[in-house]
Amino acid sequence: MGITKIQELKIILLVALAQAGDNFISIAKIAEEKRLPLPFLRAVARELISQALIESKEGKNGGYRLAKQIEEISLAEILKKDKFFRIPCERGNCQLVGHCPVFSTWQQAENKMSELFSKVKLSDFLNI
Repeated sequence: MGITKIQELKIILLVALAQAGDNFISIAKIAEEKRLPLPFLRAVARELISQALIESKEGKNGGYRLAKQIEEISLAEILKKDKFFRIPCERGNCQLVGHCPVFSTWQQAENKMSELFSKVKLSDFLNI
């Protein structure tokens, strides 16, 4: 198990937006300041918008900002669409699908990770 690049970009983008407060900030500015690839950051922003974690505004004073307070955003919510464990049977390359002796244990571990990550808030990344 490890954090993916997309997961890391989600957290970095959310922290940058949190640091900007209620102001809308350009994704290009964040990409430049953090030395991150703009196309990937835009894709991450679209996903976070679909999760209702950030909002966007077009125009001269447009950009992105958080849609919720930092204390309301949990790590579990940030990584909602992502699984914590990548097990072979979920990738379709296991011959024991449907009668696997360890699948339920992996599911229990996934649930425990989700429970733990629900206690970690975006504010924890800001040391507030």
